[in-house]
Amino acid sequence: MAKKTFTKIKLEERIMNEINSSFRTVVNDPSLQFVSITKVVLNGDFSEATCSWDTFDDSKRGDAKKAITKVAPRVRGIISQKLELRHTPKLIFVYDDQFVCEQNITELLNGVKKNNSQFIK
Repeated sequence: MAKKTFTKIKLEERIMNEINSSFRTVVNDPSLQFVSITKVVLNGDFSEATCSWDTFDDSKRGDAKKAITKVAPRVRGIISQKLELRHTPKLIFVYDDQFVCEQNITELLNGVKKNNSQFIK
């Protein structure tokens, strides 16, 4: 695993903030209004950025995925202009299912706690 440098961490944060703000202000797509970029991970040579996204409304996930795919090149151009990078990384958008996994784990733990409540004091 590559070492996380200060420059890499700051650039990941700046890219995440720029994408979130461009979804809200520059890109006029209503299906992106409830999309949030949760994490950005740059690869070792900064040529690709994997952007994890999530929606506030799970029923609009399909529309959001189509909209993100459609506006990805435009968002990359916006990042290039705003951050003044020599080489702007290619943006790869993936759905962030971490919240769903956390809910499943919590439900499982609560079930175990209820089943074993007689043993726990």
